[in-house]
Amino acid sequence: MKIASNNFLTRIHLANASDINRELHCGNGLFLEIDIDIDSLDNLINVLDKKDQTITVFGFSSEMPAAFIEEQLPAGVDRIVPFGETLACSTVWDGYDLLFEMTRSVTIKT
Repeated sequence: MKIASNNFLTRIHLANASDINRELHCGNGLFLEIDIDIDSLDNLINVLDKKDQTITVFGFSSEMPAAFIEEQLPAGVDRIVPFGETLACSTVWDGYDLLFEMTRSVTIKT
């Protein structure tokens, strides 16, 4: 296990997926990382958990992530993004439309 940290985040690199204990994960900028050489995103289905929000991909066709979501429906996964874009923010985050969640709608019926 290799740990790298600063005041903003902590990254823990694990040897394999069986070392992940999601019940001990505290959030707050903690990232558990594993390296998996796979030829298909389908090979991730046994590793993913409902607490896994984002998958970062590199070296796959642009069609493969959409096909993976449609065929496997992995629990918890809200985003699949290219390497380098995991912290890029948009109006939809973790499956929630932030503008809808943070605004008030008023209905007037006359």
